[in-house]
Amino acid sequence: MSLSVDVCVVSDFLCPWCYVGGVRLDRAIQYLKEKGIQTNVTWHAFLIEDRIPAGGMDFGKYMDRRWGAPHPYWLNDVENSAKADEMPLKWNDIAVDTFEAHCCSEYVGKHYPDKQHEFHMALLRANYEENKNISKREIIGQIASSVGLNGDEIAAQTEFKRDDIPRLCFMFPDVHSVPDVTFSSGGKKLFHYSGAQTTQWVLRQLVQNKIIQ
Repeated sequence: MSLSVDVCVVSDFLCPWCYVGGVRLDRAIQYLKEKGIQTNVTWHAFLIEDRIPAGGMDFGKYMDRRWGAPHPYWLNDVENSAKADEMPLKWNDIAVDTFEAHCCSEYVGKHYPDKQHEFHMALLRANYEENKNISKREIIGQIASSVGLNGDEIAAQTEFKRDDIPRLCFMFPDVHSVPDVTFSSGGKKLFHYSGAQTTQWVLRQLVQNKIIQ
């Protein structure tokens, strides 16, 4: 019986650390796959901000409203971390309204679970590397098509609606900061962490849990 690992991630597209942590996690997952270990990744919604207008708003104005400055000091830490790990971070001019992206990610997770991780990472990269407005279904559909999904289907889905997202967030009442990541195997929890831990840190935990050598 081949070894498999399940990864549960709670995240928000608006969170820059979720981009950094997501890329680091993705690199660890790709390493597992190279070692022949089946990895099942499920992404779940978290809402940092529910007051951004549909379609998004100016990034600087959003940061000023939430943090008291258009470019708060902690963004420098994000930039330094991304640079150290050779991530092509480029701040979007738009603070995205994440409801639509969450709705579509939940839909993909339910109907095309093997594609959700790739789709979710493509959405994060579209926001933080390509500066696309993932508040818009048209853009989300294009991103879905780029990873081999039916973009028209994903963009038009109505199974998950905006009102569903807060309810889905309540499924994880103990999560207060993101990204929040849990690794398990065979129904047994291996380890859990919160924050953008490095790829090397994640791999060390997998070694300690005898998933890899």
